[in-house]
Amino acid sequence: PLVRKMDATNLDEIEDGSVDHIYASHLLEHIEHTRILAVLSHWHDKLKTGGRLTINVPDMGWLAREVIKFDKGAVLDGYYNTWDGEHGLMSIVYGSQSHDGEYHKSGFTERSLERLLKNFSSFTIRHEYDGHDMGVLLAEAVK
Repeated sequence: PLVRKMDATNLDEIEDGSVDHIYASHLLEHIEHTRILAVLSHWHDKLKTGGRLTINVPDMGWLAREVIKFDKGAVLDGYYNTWDGEHGLMSIVYGSQSHDGEYHKSGFTERSLERLLKNFSSFTIRHEYDGHDMGVLLAEAVK
């Protein structure tokens, strides 16, 4: 299969209805929240009928629970076990900010993803704990 690296928000050079699979892992949170619906619609247009979209994003519900635990003085497990700094919960909210591409501009809950994926013929959303050592939402949608 052909794999191409491109600006994920602008796939105009790709013919509509021609893509089998779009995989976006830890990408959507870097796109302005005001553009998310348009980007997902653009991806939907590019997918073939029956084509799949895979999305992996930080789970803001998981993050909220971790923030509440931190605020109550609990010791946090895992990599993100402080508030700020390299291992801080704030870097999940706002990105590491280590360079221009490392800023988070969107956040997602299971319910918000459900609303965003309603134009797909089917989708599933699972709560996972991924290699980034954080709770994530893993969505699989079919056009």
